[in-house]
Amino acid sequence: MRSPGEIVSAVPFLLGFVPEDSVVIIGLRSRRLGLTCRLDLGDVLDDDEALEAVMGAFRREGVDGAILVGFGRDREDTGPPLVAARTRLLEAGFGIFEEVSVVAGRWFHEVCSEERCCPPEGTPVVDHDAAPSTLALSAAMGAHLANREEVAARCSPDQPLLVAAIRSELDRLQRALPDDLEEDVVVSDLVAVLGWGGNDEPTPTQRARAALLTTVPLVRDVWYALAAPGMMIGYAPDLSQIHERVAAAGLEGGDLDRAGILVDSDARRRVLGRLLAWVRNLPDDRPEAAMGPLVIAAMAHWCAGDGAYASVLTERAGRLRTTPLGMLHTLHTCIAHGLREPSLGWLAPEFAAAARSRRSRRGRRRGGGGPTRVA
Repeated sequence: MRSPGEIVSAVPFLLGFVPEDSVVIIGLRSRRLGLTCRLDLGDVLDDDEALEAVMGAFRREGVDGAILVGFGRDREDTGPPLVAARTRLLEAGFGIFEEVSVVAGRWFHEVCSEERCCPPEGTPVVDHDAAPSTLALSAAMGAHLANREEVAARCSPDQPLLVAAIRSELDRLQRALPDDLEEDVVVSDLVAVLGWGGNDEPTPTQRARAALLTTVPLVRDVWYALAAPGMMIGYAPDLSQIHERVAAAGLEGGDLDRAGILVDSDARRRVLGRLLAWVRNLPDDRPEAAMGPLVIAAMAHWCAGDGAYASVLTERAGRLRTTPLGMLHTLHTCIAHGLREPSLGWLAPEFAAAARSRRSRRGRRRGGGGPTRVA
């Protein structure tokens, strides 16, 4: 990115949406992009812990500098929070490379006063839409949303008839579901939700049964290992045969490699989209069934570097009127403190290497066996 305007154009791609009334702090490591954080304008001024959390995350990642971009209704809104953020970051030893306000579709440099590059009336943000860095980000990351409310909308029910059908199936299955299930049933439901069983959408029964199965800790561990291997490095689920069968379906479907890691960013988008399609229409008035899927989907997005969706899904899970899962607390902590950097997750080489080593050891020690049942 060769100018402040290109940085401003990059922010919605880095966050996944256009921020409002916010300070965006982009961490840099040797002038390369690192963790991107968004804080409400008011939190920068009034919440000491908010900036401390950002700086703690930056220290863990080896960030040595930052770019500050304020978004507000006018520069009187963005100015004080930017000054506060700049002061705290400089005191903590971080360099500040750029400091920009974005107001009414125009960006203003808060330090440079050269009219040639930073006119006092500002520069239209759209002037940089065709910049090489903006086009590259668009190609690599896809479209961004207009605001955070759109992110929330995509994590919320949007098909009332489907919600009703899933609710009905949950009620029926809770009465009829046996204490143990055939391995084939568990595998088929997971494969259907993940989109590796063909071109058909999962049925309401499959969506409901897959949701109910997440109340079983052993099945939940399989989901964690499949959807968020970054959170499970060094750990193999007890139901290893189910895990391997579902991962094999992902390999055949072209989304996973032999180590169970997503092959590229396109595969990541596809699978995250399928997880979102599964959880968004689960009824919140059946909280025991909705809790596990929401946490799984949030973990998957967090490990894939998408903090916006992870945050919204975690918030929705936190509102459910049921006992929260321990992993939900872990996610709250990760999101609040930036404990995992976006570059880690499904595509990280160290996870692939660990998965290959783990599978190799299991293959050497495991004997044969027939179908199993899941308690």
